[in-house]
Amino acid sequence: MRILDELSEREKRQLEIMDLYNDGYTYKDIGRIMFMNENTIKGIVKNWIDSLPAPNREIIRKIHRQASFSRKDIRKAIDYEAKKEIGDKAFILKNRSIYNTKRNGDIVLKDESEIGCSVSFDTPRKLINENKEIEYKNLKDEEIKLE
Repeated sequence: MRILDELSEREKRQLEIMDLYNDGYTYKDIGRIMFMNENTIKGIVKNWIDSLPAPNREIIRKIHRQASFSRKDIRKAIDYEAKKEIGDKAFILKNRSIYNTKRNGDIVLKDESEIGCSVSFDTPRKLINENKEIEYKNLKDEEIKLE
């Protein structure tokens, strides 16, 4: 087998195209990545596959199909997770144990020493109360609204 440095530019390009093909990319995606026409990519892949023995052709096509299905599944999972982002208010309501409520109604994150563990960078630090006229006073563990 020849060393990669000994290959011509055309052979290196063909190897890169076939690597992308085996990773499950479509002709259109490969063309976009390689700055080439879709039909050119299709011709290069077809010529390379046709030069292989018959059993190997089916193996290459099967590898491509499996990789493309897995790429689609990964894309679906990523899109689903991206749409599932939780807002600051919803996060604070779900995790009330790590927050303190100030007298004016603002909700503030407790110190790491109070929580007992470190907090990630994307944890909301403060939720400001929009209605500042209402204050809460705690008497005998009962909340009373003062107006």
